[in-house]
Order: sequence, then C-alpha cells, then structure tokens
Amino acid sequence: MVAALLPLGWAASTYLYYVRGRRFDTLAEILQGPDPKQSIENAFHTYEMTWEYEFPFLKRMAFYLTLLRAYSIPTISRTLSRYSPAPLPSATPEDPLLTSLLPVSPILDLHTLDRLSRQDLLYVVCLFVVEPYRWVQRFGYRRLTKKEKEAHYRVWREFVVRLGVEEAAVPCGWDEMEEFVL
Repeated sequence: MVAALLPLGWAASTYLYYVRGRRFDTLAEILQGPDPKQSIENAFHTYEMTWEYEFPFLKRMAFYLTLLRAYSIPTISRTLSRYSPAPLPSATPEDPLLTSLLPVSPILDLHTLDRLSRQDLLYVVCLFVVEPYRWVQRFGYRRLTKKEKEAHYRVWREFVVRLGVEEAAVPCGWDEMEEFVL
C-alpha cells in the first residue's frame, strides 16, 4: 500500500518545488524589470506580472468584493438599475489599456461609464486600486513591493484619465487615493 503511494508523493513534491521556483522567477522578473515610473507600458507590464501570475485568485476575489462595495453606493445602484446592461460594442476602443481592463466587470462597461457621474466613476476606480492591495496585504503569501504598488496605481490612474476624467480630479498619489475611498 505504501509503495503504491510513493510515486504520488514524489509527483506532488516535484510539482510543488517547480511551482515555488516559478513563483520566485516571476518575482525576480518583476523586481528586475522596467521601472513603472518611466512609462505606462512598463507599469502595465509590472501590473500584469503581479496580478496575472502572482495573485490571480486574490485579484479576482478583491474585484468581486469591490463590485459589491461599489453597488452598495445608492447613486451607483440607482444608475445601474435604471438601465439594462448593454453588451460591449463590437468596435471597442483601439486603446490596449482600455480593452484589457474593460472586461473586468459590468460596471466598467462603456455604456455604464457614460451614465455614472464622474465622481462615482472616480470612486469606483479608486476602489479597484485600493481593495486588491488591501487583500494582498492581508491574505497574500507576501506583501506587494513599492514597484508593484506604483505600477498598480499608475495603470488605474491612466485608465481613468483615458476615460475622460480630468487629471486634476484624480488623486495624485496612493495615500490620497486611500483617503478618497475611506
């Protein structure tokens, strides 16, 4: 009986060793990669590596709970309940940043964004910045580095600006964005 379980134990330990090694390879690539302050493309690369490879489950859970928190705001709920959800248009913007972040949720649907006030839109996006960070700090296997935090902020800030919110209205830094959400 024990002899039959040995290959399974060997396979499981080999897999776990491989995954652990890949995790540290990804972290090393993030830390040695381009500086997110130099360009939005560098910030998006760091953002993608962090959230797609390091914390995909935490990102998904944080986004779901962010949606619940956003829907609990009366003005946002009223706006969304007034209109039936419309599918994304077949001709989505040619902007790669917008097209990669729009499918995140129905609240970020192009038709819905036009119906929300700019203040509500800014609040929702600030939630999408702050909540995943809080989840990783609380439940992640490691804390986010300053580089990852900066990249996360820069990507979502650029997202809001490209949606038409004035740059002066967007909080200038991470701390201001956290205060705005509270």
